[in-house]
Amino acid sequence: MGRVATVVVLALTVGALPSSAAKIERVHVPGGTLSLEIPSTWSRVPPAELDLRSLFAAEATGGATAEVYNAAFVPRGTVPALAPPLLLVQGHQNGRMSWARFTRLPTPDEIDSQAAARLVGSGVPFGDRARVQRVAFDRERYALELTTRVDGTPWGPLDVRSTLFLTSEGGVAIHALSRMDAQPPLDDMWRSVITSVRFDEQLEYRPRARDLWPWLLAWPATWYVAAAVVAGFATWLSVRDRRRRDIS
Repeated sequence: MGRVATVVVLALTVGALPSSAAKIERVHVPGGTLSLEIPSTWSRVPPAELDLRSLFAAEATGGATAEVYNAAFVPRGTVPALAPPLLLVQGHQNGRMSWARFTRLPTPDEIDSQAAARLVGSGVPFGDRARVQRVAFDRERYALELTTRVDGTPWGPLDVRSTLFLTSEGGVAIHALSRMDAQPPLDDMWRSVITSVRFDEQLEYRPRARDLWPWLLAWPATWYVAAAVVAGFATWLSVRDRRRRDIS
């Protein structure tokens, strides 16, 4: 599927973010711009760090992965940098997809197997560490939603909420990563961030009557799209693992 996108939050409050506790961030992705509200206590990761992360991933996997992240957000003072909780934005520009293909969704097991196959030879340890727990499609927002549990990370078990928004250019994936034992739980906060996402007019997805044409439903297959979303954050975690080992 190519490029995609991702995001992260601090466990300071439980419920929706009040306007005084949130700030609007704009992110440039292939084909346009999006905005989203994040906690005021969070900050954007410097672009140079994101570029280094992408280069390290390509080098560490022998060029087998080429994940590019457009933005990342973490609580101020996070040590080590880019540790959960974390929000990643990853956009791709591989062409507009028909929303109708997502009316029939693959099972979590199908996504797991396809994601593992996609990462074969990349050096990204996925198969025995990550399991998709939930897959759904939000028809109102034209967004594919995935919930994944990832074990065996330096931070313990992680809960990853990935939302792939369909756009006029392809899609934008937002990945929210947090510890499974985060207290208080971050579910409501993540929901507030995802609900706040808005796209500019150029990038906004608009359904078409021809989205229902049979030949538009054949490719890319839904499992392929979902597996690519999972591969996006799995690569990030692998790079983090390897970097920690190289430094220690």
